Formats: sequence, C-alpha cells, structure tokens
Amino acid sequence: MKTITKVLISTVLASGLFAQSDVYLTNNAGVPDLKMPNNKLAFKEIEGYQNYKIIATHFRTDKNEIRYVLANPVAYNALLHQTKIMPDGSKIVKIGWSVKKMPTWPGALESDKIQRVE
Repeated sequence: MKTITKVLISTVLASGLFAQSDVYLTNNAGVPDLKMPNNKLAFKEIEGYQNYKIIATHFRTDKNEIRYVLANPVAYNALLHQTKIMPDGSKIVKIGWSVKKMPTWPGALESDKIQRVE
C-alpha cells in the first residue's frame, strides 16, 4: 500500500509540474529569468532542456520543493550504458519548483514556481 501511495503522489506531482510548466517546454524565451547566486547558472542557459530526460526526482519537505534531475541525450545514454566517465557534451541539471495545494484536489500538491537550477 505504501508503494502505491508513493507512486500516486509522484504521478500527481509530475502531472502538476508538466501542466504548470508546459510553456517552458516550447521555447527558452518563456522561462523565468532565474540566476542562481551560488553557481551563477541561469535557467535560460540550459539550451535544449526540453529534450532532457528525467533521471531522478525527490521532494524536500524542509524547502517545500519538488526537484527533478534531468540529463541531456548525451548524458542519458552514458548513464544508460553505465559509462564510467561522462563524454564531452554531457549535461545534467537539477531544477526545483515550489509546490502549492491543488485547488481542484486539496489533498494533492502541484508545482508552482521555479526556485532553483543547479
């Protein structure tokens, strides 16, 4: 039962994330002008992130944030084939969204705003 609950929560969070952020999937012009102070990485610099694949996800209760780790096709293929050294052109990025309660389903959470990119 716990596994089913975790899968359901992950599915709801992911569907909320993509429903809220589909404007970001079409082009880099619509993304927020977010620049991280510690690593100076700007969200707009992750060119082609629309084609990246999700390789991990987690929820930070202390920051009320859902995080997805994405890999570009080069990095994804290297991970898939368990390559020990990542080839040139590999990009892995972690994007964090704040969450809020869904108005249509108060027991569930959905993504709200992009808070971090690493």
